[in-house]
Amino acid sequence: MQRREKYLIIGFWSDRAGIGGTTSNMIITGVMAAKGTDREVILVQGKYDILKLDYAFSTNMRNDILKEDFGYYNHPGIDDVLEKHMNNLYTEKDFDENLICVNQSNLSYMPGSIRNNPDLFRQKFRCVSQRFLNALKGLDKLIFIELDSGMESLNQHILNILDLVVINLGQGSKSIHGLKHQPVLMEKSLFLVGRYDSNSKYNVRNLIRRYHMNEDSVAVIPYSVKYQDSVNEGKTMEFVDRNYKCLKHDET
Repeated sequence: MQRREKYLIIGFWSDRAGIGGTTSNMIITGVMAAKGTDREVILVQGKYDILKLDYAFSTNMRNDILKEDFGYYNHPGIDDVLEKHMNNLYTEKDFDENLICVNQSNLSYMPGSIRNNPDLFRQKFRCVSQRFLNALKGLDKLIFIELDSGMESLNQHILNILDLVVINLGQGSKSIHGLKHQPVLMEKSLFLVGRYDSNSKYNVRNLIRRYHMNEDSVAVIPYSVKYQDSVNEGKTMEFVDRNYKCLKHDET
């Protein structure tokens, strides 16, 4: 019998908000990972964000769905799971029950927070983050989780649980210099430059030379206005299906 790979928990993080396209980077990485494996791939938004995972995979506004199917006082997704952890009521089935499968595929996501209080969400997540992440270990799933920006979101406990930290950078970001001097973080990190333009003088070749980095420690996601449009319109899967085997100049 072939031995299955162990679970993996991969954190998507940036040192500053709004510069690296962290959410859209995690979405496309998760979608492509699901295309390349038969394992179950899960996307989780462990931060409060206007761009919610729901919007990338559904053309229906989530608020309309909630009013019709769940009611005003039921908050499925990350809100429900955090609430269960806060009250010591969490069981393993709560995780699966708060996932939405995308197009009957091996890709699922946990709906992001719909509460109108970002500070309260951050407080709750930080309070139970260690328990939340520990509960994901051993689920035999490939889990991508977006974390809030800033070093306070990457304490030693969280770093110990994560198998890999994808550090999202904006092109031309000077954050690499400071981050490289944090050995615990660097031991399990990959730098990912989002919205990448190879014509910039801050291309990946120059980044590697300037910061004395290994080539296999840096990856890029080229900027695509059509991809960004598809995420905003809830048509991410349609975009990927059209372009999965296309060359760069064939993008449709």
